Amino acid sequence: MHLDELRDHALRVHDLYDRLNLHERGRVWTREEFMLGFVGDVGDLAKLVMAEEGAREVAGGRQALEHELADCLWSVPILSYRYGVDLEATFLRTMTELDRAISAKLPPEAEAEPVGGGSSVGPAPDPAPPSTYTAPLGRDILRARSLRTASELMSVRPESWTSASSEKT
Repeated sequence: MHLDELRDHALRVHDLYDRLNLHERGRVWTREEFMLGFVGDVGDLAKLVMAEEGAREVAGGRQALEHELADCLWSVPILSYRYGVDLEATFLRTMTELDRAISAKLPPEAEAEPVGGGSSVGPAPDPAPPSTYTAPLGRDILRARSLRTASELMSVRPESWTSASSEKT
């Protein structure tokens, strides 16, 4: 599906929501209300991502995650329409600017290396943690990243605390 098809479909649903709101409430949503709806959807998405990662229990599973991603995607062309933003031109311009700015900060050989397999479909692997940290806090972070449950994480007593307190005694 192309961006213009996505936008057109989103606007058809937007128009249906306007008709429904006029029928049920006697008014349509304002631009601010669409933005607040988007923020609510992003919050719901955050909870579902946490559930997908095993950090919380949320009903609906993968299907709810997919639905919420689609809800969030729907909001972007609607907001761009309501605020008169040419989303396609703005997106292309912004991505070009980011590409140039990020590429300028990378060493020449790093530009050609795609991270996470480039544009492949499917979840990108978590980046591997750096093999060495020199600061005590860095070691604590590496140790904490290997823990999977909240109780394991809460039981971590940073080495920097232990070494600092042992030096005082």
